[in-house]
Amino acid sequence: MDEIRGNESVVRMRTIVQGWLASEDWTTTQLIDWFQGYNLPAVGHDEEPYLWLLRGVPEADERHAAEKKFAGRAAMLLKEKPDVKRPGKRPDQALYNLFMLCAGLSCPDELADPLFRVFERRQLKGKWRGIDIRSALKSALISNQKDSRVFAS
Repeated sequence: MDEIRGNESVVRMRTIVQGWLASEDWTTTQLIDWFQGYNLPAVGHDEEPYLWLLRGVPEADERHAAEKKFAGRAAMLLKEKPDVKRPGKRPDQALYNLFMLCAGLSCPDELADPLFRVFERRQLKGKWRGIDIRSALKSALISNQKDSRVFAS
């Protein structure tokens, strides 16, 4: 029974993410809300929103294009300097989920530069559920590296 409910949740997430990716009418505020668990289907409290968002990315032939588009939208949020202007009601949760989503998308063409700018500013701070937000940034940087500049820093 839990497996069926889990599959239904994945289908709901795919519907939401596919609709959002198809829409040109979106805002970074919507992403921040999702990263805090707002406006998502009730899928449980035991997993972070970034995991459900990644599950919502289409499979097979559509996946690569969807990941790149999602990464481009995450990059737009990163360009708003969320490490400086801490977003949402729970900024530590929002930032943790943003960076972990970026790590899961692994799209260096879209994400390497904006993630590196966050790293260069060195203003990131905070913890979510006992995990330093900088560790999540490190995961995102590793998954999205396209050159050796992180090693030089």
